[in-house]
Parts: sequence; structure tokens; C-alpha cells
Amino acid sequence: EGIIKKFSVEIDHKKLNRPFHAFLLVKCTPTEANDIRDSIKQAGNIIRLHSILGPYDLLLEVFCKDIEELKTLTEENIGNLRGVTEIRTLMVI
Repeated sequence: EGIIKKFSVEIDHKKLNRPFHAFLLVKCTPTEANDIRDSIKQAGNIIRLHSILGPYDLLLEVFCKDIEELKTLTEENIGNLRGVTEIRTLMVI
């Protein structure tokens, strides 16, 4: 086995009309965590999804075309999932 675990490419999200970059911290009920993670993976704006320890359960990295799309993603798509109890949005500047 080699020492290189992964090779990646950095995408210019501005050229894809997705200039708004944010991280979302998601708190969920433990019994629903796996289902929430599986549902979130299907959202198109999510670049990375990590299970984390601490006051929140999931860390998501997202790119959106505007604030409205981010609002829809957080409030309607993720916020309406059964078991999601809190979402904290951190905008990258």
C-alpha cells in the first residue's frame, strides 16, 4: 500500500454559480442520526458531511447560489427532517 490516501480537485464554486460558502452544525436525536445522515447525503449543495462529537452531531459544508437557497436548504430541506432539533449556520467570509 502507498502513502497517498486520496487525491482531490478544488472546484471554483463561483464559476458554478454557487458563491455562498457555509458550514452547518446540526443537532439531532440519537435514534434518528443514521437516517438524517443518509437523507442529508442526497442534498445537492452538500460538499462534505462529518459526524462529530460535542454539542452538535453533524458538520456540513455547503455551497449555495444565494442566501435564499441556503435558507431553503436549512429551514425546509434539513430542518424538516424528523429528528433534527437544531441547526447553526456559519457563513464563510
